[in-house]
Amino acid sequence: MPTEKTVGLAGATVCISARSAAAQELLHFLFSEFRQVDTANGNLSLELDGDDQSGFILFRDGSEVYRDKQPADAAVLLLAEVIHSLASRGRGELIMHAAAISANGRCALLPGVSGAGKSTLSAWLDFRGYHCLSDELACIALDRAMSTFPRPICLETDVQSALAQEIGAARHEHRLIASEEAILLKSKSGVPAEMPRFDAVFFVTYKEGSRTVINAVPRSKASVRLLGSLANADNFDDRGFAELSEVVQGVDAYEITYGDLAYCGPDILHFLDDLGFTTDH
Repeated sequence: MPTEKTVGLAGATVCISARSAAAQELLHFLFSEFRQVDTANGNLSLELDGDDQSGFILFRDGSEVYRDKQPADAAVLLLAEVIHSLASRGRGELIMHAAAISANGRCALLPGVSGAGKSTLSAWLDFRGYHCLSDELACIALDRAMSTFPRPICLETDVQSALAQEIGAARHEHRLIASEEAILLKSKSGVPAEMPRFDAVFFVTYKEGSRTVINAVPRSKASVRLLGSLANADNFDDRGFAELSEVVQGVDAYEITYGDLAYCGPDILHFLDDLGFTTDH
């Protein structure tokens, strides 16, 4: 019997059905941290079938999307389908292309384009006791209430040396699937039972060979910079600028440039401690 999971964000939903036992196992790996939502109003239906030997097959509303994909590659493509649907259809709240972390009742958004280093930093912090709420999408209401897309952290394979300890631990604890092109690492800390309100934003940039550079960002500039990470801007009359300006009031904003985390990591942890993002790392 197929297993179904319906996930949602900002009123948009996707229903995913897994036919085979292997597909059900992959579905659980990807979406176990998501709360089940109402299945009656799904905006998109996806069906996953297949196994590790013959490859996975994905159907979108009954039409085949791909076949013969190994677990990690199938997972990345399935997540892309879900993310695109939720980000384009979500309304009423701000859907940000961003990672999000929390600790000690504080919650920070890490916006940035692909390759900015937000997933790498999120995986590094997750291993050290911070809650990785998402490394891709975060949804913010006008009162700064936060909901997220808590998928496994998706990493490029070129980070294996930089995150050798974190990846090794995830593999040992069966929290990882990988291929030649992608690494998916399930969060060690998971999502907290009660989601804190968004109260900080860190504009993260990885720069090879850089020391740690942290600068405060005025809130007026933070709202402008966040516009570039607003995934559902087309669903707002003014592309969301008024709403972003409202939610950043009372929010700490910084830009963080970092290089090798073996050297830059302690500086980042000290900075987070000073802001009250305290863990037992």
